Amino acid sequence: MRVAFQLFGGERWLGGFHYLASLLSALHEHAGSDVEAVLLTRPGVDLELVERLRPYLRSEPVTLADGGASAVASELARRRAVRVESAC
Repeated sequence: MRVAFQLFGGERWLGGFHYLASLLSALHEHAGSDVEAVLLTRPGVDLELVERLRPYLRSEPVTLADGGASAVASELARRRAVRVESAC
């Protein structure tokens, strides 16, 4: 199963980054090949933050053209076989 995640709370809120890093780390360590995390990013995202998450990702992060509108996230999910539970 592929599951998409986005940085949330804004790039300046490091609590959100650390929460996401911990979640991705746990998935990477404990879910094995059952779950593949996919990182959705916005144009202009801080690449240093993305680089810090790469060890937990098997594929390249995907940049959403319009900043992550629900319709774009849903279409991306359909094309990439990512299950969308909630699109923000």
